[in-house]
Amino acid sequence: MVNSVLGEIDSKDLGITLMHEHIASIDSSMHRAFPDWFNRKETISKAVKQLKQAKQHGLKTIVDATPINLGRDIHLLKEVAEKSQIQIIPSTGFYYTEEPFLIGWKIEHLVQLLLLEVESGIQGTDIVPGVIKCASNEEISKTNEMLLRTAARLHVASGLPVITHSSSVSKNGLAQQKILLEEGVDPAKLVIGHCGETDDIPYLEALLEHDCYIGLDRFGLDILFPMERRIEVCAELCERGYDKQIVVSHDCNVFIDWWPPDVMPSVRSSNPRWSFDHILVDVIPKLMEKGVSQRQIDAMTVENPMKIFK
Repeated sequence: MVNSVLGEIDSKDLGITLMHEHIASIDSSMHRAFPDWFNRKETISKAVKQLKQAKQHGLKTIVDATPINLGRDIHLLKEVAEKSQIQIIPSTGFYYTEEPFLIGWKIEHLVQLLLLEVESGIQGTDIVPGVIKCASNEEISKTNEMLLRTAARLHVASGLPVITHSSSVSKNGLAQQKILLEEGVDPAKLVIGHCGETDDIPYLEALLEHDCYIGLDRFGLDILFPMERRIEVCAELCERGYDKQIVVSHDCNVFIDWWPPDVMPSVRSSNPRWSFDHILVDVIPKLMEKGVSQRQIDAMTVENPMKIFK
């Protein structure tokens, strides 16, 4: 069974699944300091509208990969799931940001802390996480290594899948993978994320040879890597037989506070198809034009997520 914000669901009922999305990424401290920092009602309305639109094209489930220190709000996720009728799988874990409180914490303390969410629920609810999120910046610092090992040991204790934020530029997915696997993470439950921003096929094959999954999960962020090249990489990997190890997504954020409000319109205009339906409407037809079969599409969108959560 899979933990969603509306309760357990059978992995066979996941349907078309986007494995790395975000409803809202918020700095909680800034939100507390500035009440107008985040418009909750507006964000919920936009999220519901976008998810309903994607649902019309077959979407059934998203993994919300927002960890604790990116402003994860379980109440918001539950409301969006209820209103959109899209299954949302929530995350636990930490982003790569080196928070001040981490100075004195050890791995075993962090694992025990996160186990409280797994066993008792998130933010005072009975909703438990369905996935563990971990992340690395360009270089893996000592603190970041501690967080990766925390995620790995939480996986060993809970059995929850692990999904990562990695950098295709520094190719740190290999270092992430090494740390996670040596800590006992099951490669069949591991997704190295953000692997779609490179056409370095040998790098991607080096990840895949360890039997994990990779996430081609930023479709729509054309400013980082053009759609055409993302499609070529995916098609090439499928031609080489790796479709059974690929999951897809957008890393979409309905709300994200990484830019000031007056800058966000230009960010959105630079990525006009950065939305939950982009893969279903635009990407899949292009992949099929490149020779990717319906069976391979089904593997990447339905079967692989089901196996990860089985």
